[in-house]
Amino acid sequence: MAVFYPIGDTLVTLDEMIEKVATGELQRFVEATRTQKHESIEFELGTLESTRVCDALESVSGTVPWKEIGPNKPLTIEIHRIYTGDHRRRDMLVTTAIKSSITFDAAPRAVNLLTESIPAREDIDSVPATDKGTFVVYHSPAVMDR
Repeated sequence: MAVFYPIGDTLVTLDEMIEKVATGELQRFVEATRTQKHESIEFELGTLESTRVCDALESVSGTVPWKEIGPNKPLTIEIHRIYTGDHRRRDMLVTTAIKSSITFDAAPRAVNLLTESIPAREDIDSVPATDKGTFVVYHSPAVMDR
């Protein structure tokens, strides 16, 4: 099963992104978005136009530095984005569960998102403050607010 990432108004595979980074196409495209020049980049499932893409694309071309995790160090796992795909006006329930690998019993589940009538091709990156739910899946006490 292929994994697709929504960028602008098209879906992109990781292999396509790696190819575009290696050829320099992605860097030229990012520069065009900064200077507001018109540039396009072709993917298997569509074409991105620089005039229609936000600055979030820049984070795809960079690398995230390694940070060690371990006892007494903060750790947070959260959902970054949910893409609804081609489902038309369906209800959506997103749940998560975390448990230790040595635990036999079922893990408690969290309802992260419960929304009715989600439109097709919707990009969800947060839970509205007026709704119940959270995009945080797990956090250690080191990252809790006071």
